[in-house]
Amino acid sequence: MIQVGTAASMAEHTVHQGDTIASIASVHNVAYRSVLHAAENEELLRTRTPEQLFEGDIVFIPEEAPKPVILETDRVHTFVVRPASILLQVRFLCGGAPRALEPCRIRVDDAEPIEAKLDADGWLRTEAPVAATQLVVTFFPDTDYAEEATLQIGHLDPVTQTRGVQQRLNNLGFDCGAEDGDAAERTQAALRAFQATTGETPPSGTACPQTTAALTDLHRS
Repeated sequence: MIQVGTAASMAEHTVHQGDTIASIASVHNVAYRSVLHAAENEELLRTRTPEQLFEGDIVFIPEEAPKPVILETDRVHTFVVRPASILLQVRFLCGGAPRALEPCRIRVDDAEPIEAKLDADGWLRTEAPVAATQLVVTFFPDTDYAEEATLQIGHLDPVTQTRGVQQRLNNLGFDCGAEDGDAAERTQAALRAFQATTGETPPSGTACPQTTAALTDLHRS
């Protein structure tokens, strides 16, 4: 028999770049769903996703009561704790076409590299610890023409933020330079180039709702 406690009080966590609901829950040693479904976080998550928080956001952490377990005496009991993990999904294209079935080598943070393979649509799917911060994918490893892509896990800002728009533009091949939150001429030019592909007439160079919706759809996040 297991008795499950209810949340008694709240702490606050100020979001830093790279934080997600899963990593925050792990740091505070509480269940992911407890943080996700806390009523105090409902308003924040109307404009955010669990994986796309913005630095300075405040996430409330419920205090979970201990979960006592009633066991028989004079017996040996084994408890298995499974480390929490997240599913990473990244799609690779070349000239707009999926890099179908390409082999690659992947490394999460400082873990040992492992061999992997993209699927027929160019997607790489792999599990990683919730506290992981970086995924490195290398195509043609151990050759003079190796290609390496480094992805910062949890660093994608909401598309409602200028930096989030810049990140998506760069990831999709519309070069806007530094992802600094400054919607200067280079970012405006990248936006116009993107808008030209979506049929927005005339391309405005501003991140209007139509553009951010198209960016989110094409970027898949």
